[in-house]
Amino acid sequence: MVPSRRLPSPPAIPRSDHKKNGGRVLYSSPVKRIILSDGEKREACGVELENGTRLEADVVISNADLVWTYSNLLPQTKYTQKLENSQLTCSSISFYWSIKRKIPSLVTHQVFLAKEYRESFDIIFDGHSMPHQPSFYVNVPSRIDPSAAPDGKDAMIVLVPIGHLHANNLSKNWEKIISHAREFVLHTMENNILQPGDLKEGERFSDLIESESMNTPHTWEKDLNLFKGSILGLSHNIFQVINFRPHIKHDTIKRMYFVGASTHPGTGVPVVACGSKLTAEKVLKDLNLDIPWDLTVRSNRPITVDPATDPSGRTTMMNKMSKPWLLDLKENHWILNILFLPLILLFKLVTE
Repeated sequence: MVPSRRLPSPPAIPRSDHKKNGGRVLYSSPVKRIILSDGEKREACGVELENGTRLEADVVISNADLVWTYSNLLPQTKYTQKLENSQLTCSSISFYWSIKRKIPSLVTHQVFLAKEYRESFDIIFDGHSMPHQPSFYVNVPSRIDPSAAPDGKDAMIVLVPIGHLHANNLSKNWEKIISHAREFVLHTMENNILQPGDLKEGERFSDLIESESMNTPHTWEKDLNLFKGSILGLSHNIFQVINFRPHIKHDTIKRMYFVGASTHPGTGVPVVACGSKLTAEKVLKDLNLDIPWDLTVRSNRPITVDPATDPSGRTTMMNKMSKPWLLDLKENHWILNILFLPLILLFKLVTE
């Protein structure tokens, strides 16, 4: 099930609202460090850019990769070392192809699973490598977004999962690995995915590629600051969820917040979008500001509805939703830890 029309670019919506409210967006302005106040009770009070410019702020929210933020923008601590040794999600070799004509049989999403796909996952996540016959995902955005390609042409994204950068693979011949991934995808497209009539007689699928760009574990790390090239941040293993996962608010540095795949609630575009709402609500609440999009969050303020204009009984429901103990479950994750810890320990014993 896919949207009938393309969704707006996620950054475009908040950016436009940000400008309407007097905000500024700085481009090509890499951050060198997050500025902290002196004293025992440290607070985040701004950022320093690579060019030496200092920008003061009431709060700092990092939407960069969380582990990278702790490792490069904040002072090193034991917790930093713990994060750097955490279990990460995989990386990918991703190809972005411009196709010179439409391929009729391709739909928006295609997934190719290798014959030994279970074993291939072990190679990716445990061996931090790429199986000889990798599974891969193909997305054709021009199927639902006409602006993704000129008329009569297609755009295509191919994602080949591979282990994140690790001591086991740093010395490998990455040019050979990337070349093998590309040739395997091309061969599989021709022999397993494309249908008769998609290619003309004597034509190869590679002949249809007009232009190509790519990302690899190294470029994910270098260009986008993804720690070890992990494209989805911290994994969701049993001790990296609930309260074990890094919090959206720094535990010891006041006015320092995070948003993204490696904090609450977790990884994936829809989940991160929900997480951005949680982070915004936490910031507003800490600053004693109203949360305009959700009155139920403000449990310390009575919610009244005129029965004459709204006889639906919504007042009772909203008052129940704003009970303080419900908010405690939402915001104090240690309560959930206590509730689920016996199950977590039992699961750990059984699986080991």
